Amino acid sequence: MLGWLTAEAGRRRLETMSGRATELESDAPLAVFRDAIPDLTPDWQGQADSRWELFRSVAGLLVSRRQLVIVLDDPTGPTRSHGELLEMLVRRPPESAHLLLVASRPGSVVDGVTVAARSAGRDATVLDLEPLSRVAAEEMLGSG
Repeated sequence: MLGWLTAEAGRRRLETMSGRATELESDAPLAVFRDAIPDLTPDWQGQADSRWELFRSVAGLLVSRRQLVIVLDDPTGPTRSHGELLEMLVRRPPESAHLLLVASRPGSVVDGVTVAARSAGRDATVLDLEPLSRVAAEEMLGSG
């Protein structure tokens, strides 16, 4: 689904930034954001001041882009930093037009972003997808 949405954004001539983090990167702070924003070189050691400075620099990078679609696949990690950055982008979004698409497992990231959107009076759509049944998966993949 994210691939289709990214392709559709490109077809409409919108700039896209995509990030995906794997289980192997689970110990790397903000890995999904560094994948999406290659210029981002966080010097973040877990201190509050450096964390908020990093968050402000991400917002600053996004302001320089116009009509941006940000696609993040599974922004979970061992720390709360991924969720905090997403919540900050929802509460205090850059002043440029953008769309934030996030695919995440149910849990604290989705809950935090949803609460942040509602408290800021922003629109947020959450799609709860169920796992495919074996029959549906075979149909999708083709039997044989």
